[in-house]
Amino acid sequence: MAIDLQRDDETCGRQSSAARGSASMPPMTVAIVDPLGKHGGFHYYVEALANALAAQGTRVLVYVTELTGVSGQEKYEPVVSFAHLYGPESTLVRGWRFAQGLVKAMFSARLNRALVVSLHIFNFDARDAASVWLARLLGMKTMLTIHDVERYGKKGHRLSRCLTLAGASGYILHSQFCLDALLSVEGKINKPVAIIPHGHYGKSFAHIPTRAEARSFLRLPEEPCTFLFFGNSRLEKGLDLLIKACGRLRGRDDWRLIIAGKMKPDQQAYYAGLVQAHDPNGFIGMDARFVPDEEAVAYYRAADLVVIPYRICYESGVTIMAMTLGVAVLVSDLPPLVETIAKGQAGLTFASDNVDSLAAALEHAIEQRPQLDMIGAIGQKHVESERDWEKIGAATQQFLQQIVAGVRG
Repeated sequence: MAIDLQRDDETCGRQSSAARGSASMPPMTVAIVDPLGKHGGFHYYVEALANALAAQGTRVLVYVTELTGVSGQEKYEPVVSFAHLYGPESTLVRGWRFAQGLVKAMFSARLNRALVVSLHIFNFDARDAASVWLARLLGMKTMLTIHDVERYGKKGHRLSRCLTLAGASGYILHSQFCLDALLSVEGKINKPVAIIPHGHYGKSFAHIPTRAEARSFLRLPEEPCTFLFFGNSRLEKGLDLLIKACGRLRGRDDWRLIIAGKMKPDQQAYYAGLVQAHDPNGFIGMDARFVPDEEAVAYYRAADLVVIPYRICYESGVTIMAMTLGVAVLVSDLPPLVETIAKGQAGLTFASDNVDSLAAALEHAIEQRPQLDMIGAIGQKHVESERDWEKIGAATQQFLQQIVAGVRG
């Protein structure tokens, strides 16, 4: 039986009050292991989760990379244990660095009397299995937050997935859709499970620029209706669909598409070829590099519409980020994305993996451009209400207590 945040707000509130009011018991110590950091923009989520748990009275240790968002003002305790995990070096070299960082993090967590290690899963692999079992060998329990069950066209290694799930003490998934997807590949689950949504990013930025400020900072033209594709450009993200759909807007000069996010050389060459084939007027711009935080927020705020044309999705941080920043979103009609935009009340949709539908939706967005900011404001209110970190922190704290107690639920 899964804990569901939407049904357990009152219970979580009572438990969080009890946790804050219990002066006689030492705080639970939890270790979050984050070898990803800014490499994938994951630091926003980790920092918000750590602060939310700390607000519940939990002592939180966060084991981070040197490429991280740590500012020194956190309510949690950041510890740099991973370094130089991403780059041109061989897989063997980077794997060895990961192993060194993992051992350092796990032994530090054990010495600091962590009861539970929080791990985050994007594609079950040997690193995940090693993390779970090292924590278990050192006497700590593990809480897995499973962000992606499987990747498009790339099945996770079954042995790694089985070892990872078998060694874990409990699982968090972001929606019923994610839980159903996990059940479809596993058949049954014999561990505690909680459904806790991905939180918003409302406290991640010291300053949020206006659209005019953002466009001036990025040296973008003021007038055209601007679409944004941000982040990872793997095939399942559907960037090829978006470029082809923009090619159907020939005859219009009142739009621009900005593509921002780091690409591998082969990805960049592929998408540059598509742009050349479908954009003879030069209306599509591509910034294929790692985008620093201050530029990332500017890209979002410069846009009239953030487009999420994914072919497969379990949860979308890009969608939540755009909505948090008050920017309208256009998403493919996959169940998790439709749920994020309140079934179309807080965003726009098109038929997934359908260039014609996407082109029509883009043209419609241009025509109703004056209404896009209103849609963005509705989306912002929706994510702030439905993805509130105080509620998420309380629900996660409740689940941690369940894991420590060894209660299946």
